[in-house]
Amino acid sequence: MGSEAVEILKLKRYIHCFFTGREKYGLKNKERRKRMESLKIFCAGVAGKLADEAVGRLEAMYPDIKVELTRGGSTAGVNRLLSGDNFDVMILADNSNIDQMLMPSYVDGYFIWGGNEMVIMGNDITDENWKEKLLDPTSVITHRNPYDDPGGYRAVMAFKLSEKIEKGLSERIFSNPGYKGLDRAQYVRKAPPPFWGGKPPEKRDAPKGLPPMNAGHYDIIYKSAPVGMGRNFATLPGVMNLGNPAFEKDYNSVSFEVDGGEIVRGTTIFHAICIPINSENKADANKFVKEFLKTDFVQKGFTDVQRSVGKWDFNFKT
Repeated sequence: MGSEAVEILKLKRYIHCFFTGREKYGLKNKERRKRMESLKIFCAGVAGKLADEAVGRLEAMYPDIKVELTRGGSTAGVNRLLSGDNFDVMILADNSNIDQMLMPSYVDGYFIWGGNEMVIMGNDITDENWKEKLLDPTSVITHRNPYDDPGGYRAVMAFKLSEKIEKGLSERIFSNPGYKGLDRAQYVRKAPPPFWGGKPPEKRDAPKGLPPMNAGHYDIIYKSAPVGMGRNFATLPGVMNLGNPAFEKDYNSVSFEVDGGEIVRGTTIFHAICIPINSENKADANKFVKEFLKTDFVQKGFTDVQRSVGKWDFNFKT
């Protein structure tokens, strides 16, 4: 056989192997590429540590699953989804964000994994002196950004509900010179340096808890936070703390306008997890949700409440 004929034969064999290989292995390679795609999770701050633990368990079981975990205020996360960002799982601090802003076009069901209540964290705060501390002009009173974070607007709502404890109390709290929680300017964050801590942004270590509190500093926060950190806190009356369904009508009487113009009405605090309809990786999303719901939420300081809403067809706890 001449050299020309040999080259033609090699070419024929190459073409044959190329097309039969594509037919035989194409699907497998497609699945492998799919497995290499990131599992995109948005997580509200209230569940940050829980999500980290669940991701650790998931990656130990499935080393080829790559997780991309985004943290932020729930309202900000919802607005990102509405603006076209894709998330495979969303863990949100306020289930009403899903009810009012995402269902049924973006989410058709979700699971409430726990409840909470608003408390006041501080070194010398007690159940007896919290009013005195909130009215002291030398106090520094803080909370999360109310314009994009349920932890913030729920703190504002708790202050509004203090009116049901004592007439004029909410106005006195809001007018305290030590309270600037409605000032948007304080929530504008400067861009971090390109390599903070010697690591690129995607490799940064998550902040470990909250910094020590100074005397006279009081933070209105979810109860699960000081419980998890072993910090001192004062409980608030049920009509004010947004944690008791018996006061739902009272909670509904207050509201707050968040970024995007949505008016969020006060409700009992329930935290939720969902898989958006446009999730591109539902199989791995299901695996993560199953791991997340293995958490002992009560031991972590959350209220014991679990139930599904809408088209939530899976029982991930089994």
